[in-house]
Amino acid sequence: MECRILQIKDYNLGNKSTPLSSPLSSPQNISLTLDAGEIALIIGLENAGKSRLLAAVAGNIPSQGEILISSAKPGTPEAKQLVGYVPALDSLYAELTCLQYLGMFSEIFGVERHYRPYIIREALALVHLEGYEDTLIGDLEDEYKRRCLCLARALVHDPRLLVIDEVLTDVDHLHIKSFLDILNNIRRRGKALLLSGSQLGDFAELADQLCYLENGYMFLQGRSADLQSQLTRYHLFQIQTLNAQVGYKAMAYMKKFSADARVISLRRNVLDSSKWRVVFCGSIDEFNSCVEEMNACGMHVVSCWENRSFFGQVI
Repeated sequence: MECRILQIKDYNLGNKSTPLSSPLSSPQNISLTLDAGEIALIIGLENAGKSRLLAAVAGNIPSQGEILISSAKPGTPEAKQLVGYVPALDSLYAELTCLQYLGMFSEIFGVERHYRPYIIREALALVHLEGYEDTLIGDLEDEYKRRCLCLARALVHDPRLLVIDEVLTDVDHLHIKSFLDILNNIRRRGKALLLSGSQLGDFAELADQLCYLENGYMFLQGRSADLQSQLTRYHLFQIQTLNAQVGYKAMAYMKKFSADARVISLRRNVLDSSKWRVVFCGSIDEFNSCVEEMNACGMHVVSCWENRSFFGQVI
């Protein structure tokens, strides 16, 4: 029997209009439901709108759509008790021990005093920080352990929904598997998890639902198993030209290319204008044909590579 924990209906990411060059002429609002034991991952680069969505679910900012957490509206006292929120950047108190830090938040959330030692020990065990109760936060040896402590802090009031923005912040490559195991164990305890990140990558086998945002619009959403066949059609390419400055003919072609129905997004690097980022819906041969046209128009593409981790190693 399913237990509905989160419902988002017609959430607007805040865009007033669709760019004329975008194939997303009818951008869709986000609607999803999340049951106990499920993980949903919102994927998008910086300024895609994912952090605003998660902050709205947590009740920190007004919602641009209908959001319910077990029938409670975000920001209400009922919803605050149901949600554990971990922002991308979190504040810690270096002068406190881990036990003092978690004890402070358990008091803020009104956890009964006799229950606090048990739930704090359980939260620390879940994030692999057993034995760190009396360790000063400032003495934790790496950023990964501090990130895990933030996760434990979000669990001290036993929420039903865990919301983690930029989920892999401060998680280096050596700790990714351990961190994914932590999230999986939390899921097994019947909690729902709403996560955001810049790419699918290592979450390919963990997330039950995916939502891809690009340029502030949702262009792909659904259950992971159902999207696998569609993901083979999408590619994220990075291209670099010989010179930052390109001629009129080349720019005219790129304007035409950006309006191509196969181009979900085309961005020029702000710091290095010789680099471009393209989300392309089509075959690699089709994209290579476009690169040949770029060269013919004077773009002088000197390198082109695909970032497969953006869509995950799902095939």
